[in-house]
Amino acid sequence: MKKANGIVAITALLAATGAMSFAAVAADFTLRVNVIQSKSEPVYKGFEVFKKYVESASKGKIDVELFDSTQLGGQGTLVLDLGQGQYDMSATSPAAMAAVTPSAGVLNAPYMFRSPKQMLAALNSDVAKHIFKQFESDANVKVLDAWYYGTRELTSNILGTTPEELSSVRMRIYDAPIAYEFAYALGTKPTVVAFSELYLALKTGTVDAEENPIPTIEAQKFYEAQKYLILTDHVIAPTLPMINLDKWKALSPDLQKIVVEGLKKGGELNDKLVRAGESGLIAKLKEQGMTVVKPKSLDPFRKRAEEHYKKYESAWGAGIYRKLQAIGE
Repeated sequence: MKKANGIVAITALLAATGAMSFAAVAADFTLRVNVIQSKSEPVYKGFEVFKKYVESASKGKIDVELFDSTQLGGQGTLVLDLGQGQYDMSATSPAAMAAVTPSAGVLNAPYMFRSPKQMLAALNSDVAKHIFKQFESDANVKVLDAWYYGTRELTSNILGTTPEELSSVRMRIYDAPIAYEFAYALGTKPTVVAFSELYLALKTGTVDAEENPIPTIEAQKFYEAQKYLILTDHVIAPTLPMINLDKWKALSPDLQKIVVEGLKKGGELNDKLVRAGESGLIAKLKEQGMTVVKPKSLDPFRKRAEEHYKKYESAWGAGIYRKLQAIGE
């Protein structure tokens, strides 16, 4: 009897192994996704939903491999790496796209959007799709969706609620033309510092301030080096899931549809987590000792930002920013 049971067990094991082997080779396509963020952040969790949906809905025809924390390449070369096929999918900001397609810079301009809802409506409009089509041609990369990444706020060791009051503040920016516009809109002095060096730069006083979405401020523990959280709402920022164009074209229309559906589902979770995180984290930052300040009016900041819009029209396209801002909620 024991022998018979052993044979049954071995047979079952072989059957299971065979099934696993079949599953392993059944996938027609593998999508290698380079996620810039860590596993604890909303974008990665959104891609986890994407992976689960796509693998299930495609009945194993697509296998999704997720790599967190820039394992496959850094943010600075993301667009180039993706276009060359070093990996298949990722998500990045319009600022990164603008290095290849200048018109994409309008989507990351300070005070361009009024709210996350209005931003997402604008990014799903024909105006934005025209920009994405040009990027597709320039970069060999196709934008497939738009997720809410967060609203960028200012943290500082010097209190100020107007551009004039912030005029002496040395604010860290990343090395991109549009980031200088963040500094101009806020009235601060721009100072380029690599993100990996930012915490130390704040701690040692190399810079007085920085700006990021609230989840990033909390995750990077900038509250340990900053006194004030100033709710300037200067950039309502998206992250844009995208795919190597050659990989996209290799997928059949039904598989393309599944990929898009998967991103929509992943985006729903991402957006929900970001919104919940922002409201909850403000209270947490207060508990960590930060003083949270809301300027009486954002109009002085908006006015400064808009002063520079026209100088970018040759890169963005005439009247594009007005069209985007006119799209309702």
